[in-house]
Amino acid sequence: MEQPESQSKITRPTCPACGHEGSRVYINLMDRIFQSKEKWNMDGCLNMSCRTFWLNPGPSKEALPDLYADYSTHTENEIVTEPEHAPKDACDGLLENSIRAYLHYAYGYFEQIPLLPGLLSRFIYLYPSWRDQAQMRVFYAEHVGDGKFLDVGCGQGGNMLMMQALGWKAEGIDFDSTAIAIARKRGLNVSDQDIHSKNYPDGNFDLILLCHVIEHLPDPRETIAECHRILKKGGKLVLITPNGLGAGHRKYGRNWRGLETPQHLQIFNPKSLKYICDEVGFTDIQAFSSPSGDDYVLYQSALLAKNEKIGASDFTPEPSFIKRHLKWFLRDLKGYHWRDLHETAVAICTK
Repeated sequence: MEQPESQSKITRPTCPACGHEGSRVYINLMDRIFQSKEKWNMDGCLNMSCRTFWLNPGPSKEALPDLYADYSTHTENEIVTEPEHAPKDACDGLLENSIRAYLHYAYGYFEQIPLLPGLLSRFIYLYPSWRDQAQMRVFYAEHVGDGKFLDVGCGQGGNMLMMQALGWKAEGIDFDSTAIAIARKRGLNVSDQDIHSKNYPDGNFDLILLCHVIEHLPDPRETIAECHRILKKGGKLVLITPNGLGAGHRKYGRNWRGLETPQHLQIFNPKSLKYICDEVGFTDIQAFSSPSGDDYVLYQSALLAKNEKIGASDFTPEPSFIKRHLKWFLRDLKGYHWRDLHETAVAICTK
């Protein structure tokens, strides 16, 4: 039985991506990560060119801050300044150096690439999971000398620190004042405002990132349109968000970790990201699924399916190098890449 609507909720009768009507997919979803007490319903878009999922009713704008009182961005994480993982063994170290070589040749980052990693980097071009993991390190953006980077929903500023280390001039905004306070302690250029109230000038940024942000916003279309306005000609908007049409959601349903009800107001997919970005004026759009986050999301989804209590920082036990990459290779053989079945949806939009 569906729960009656409270004053903290608003009706959302149409799809936030394309405006079409939807049908009920889930009733009485619970917050199983951060443990708020409300129950929520979710609709799915009937437009087969979109297929977005969204909360209906959803939280009102006034109620949104309360949903983040105990959110993961409120715990200060270790400061990360390098766009790479610490190697765990010799094989991992060689792969890391090969990824750096790949990013040097393909995107213009790093200098003085050793010979062996330079040769091995050629294999990264051929292996979708390795290639995408490498590209995600720089958010699919070529190096731009003194390029201006805006992180919308920057949280504690981890992505800003990485991009600064790669030579970008980084700025960040987030409505979460607790996370912004942590970012300021790190010496970052951040503010607790939304993108509309900042009133940036036209054509101000070379790169804008919304990394696991667009699913949280009550106005995704308006936000993407504002990003289009403030991007320079030739600049890129990169959207990274859970993939509602991925293998994990198909398998685990209401136990899928990517739902994260009610903080995630809508769940996009590569098709719906392309649809909404095209509608606001982008013409050069690449939309696809990424293996980034596959292990984490699938592991936590399996725990939720067993009714186990989890936290946002409960990561999957790290398998050996061979087991980890064999698992990725098998997913590639199953066509996860070209069928957009990975757990993360990505859109790269060039103005």
